[in-house]
Amino acid sequence: MSTKALTGHTLGAAGAIEFILSGLMLQAGVAVKSHRFDNLPADMTLAPLQENTSVSGNYALSTSLAFGGSNSVLILKKGDGA
Repeated sequence: MSTKALTGHTLGAAGAIEFILSGLMLQAGVAVKSHRFDNLPADMTLAPLQENTSVSGNYALSTSLAFGGSNSVLILKKGDGA
C-alpha cells in the first residue's frame, strides 16, 4: 500500500504520516488501495492494490526510505483496545 499519492511530498513528515496511517489500517483491518494508479503496464509482475482489501493480523510494518540513506523501519502491534 502506498500513501504518497494521498499526502504528496511531505519530506520529513512522510514517515510519521505513514506510521499513523499504518496504525489506522491495522486497527481497522484493511489495507487501502494505491490511489492514482489506474493504468498498469502490461509487463508489471506485481501490481499495487487496486481496491481496499481486508487483512487480518496483529502487526504492520512501516518503512521510511529517505535521501542520503536515512532509512528506518517501525513495527506496529495491534493493541487490545484498552
